[in-house]
Amino acid sequence: MAWINSKLFFTSLMIIVALIGVGVGGTVHKVGDSSGWTMMGVDYQAWASSRTFQLCYSSNPFARYQTGQTR
Repeated sequence: MAWINSKLFFTSLMIIVALIGVGVGGTVHKVGDSSGWTMMGVDYQAWASSRTFQLCYSSNPFARYQTGQTR
């Protein structure tokens, strides 16, 4: 019985860890690329209000992680 409880606990823990990892990540938003910010019909104010921005240059990042496919 204890074996089943520990297996259930471990499985639940792995699912929780996997779900937390889904919510953590970063995205590079290029501002003013070749087409600029000229797409018609886009509400940029609404788009920007749903995101948190932090100024960081990709040539000099706050932190760099070498994991997964980036190695």
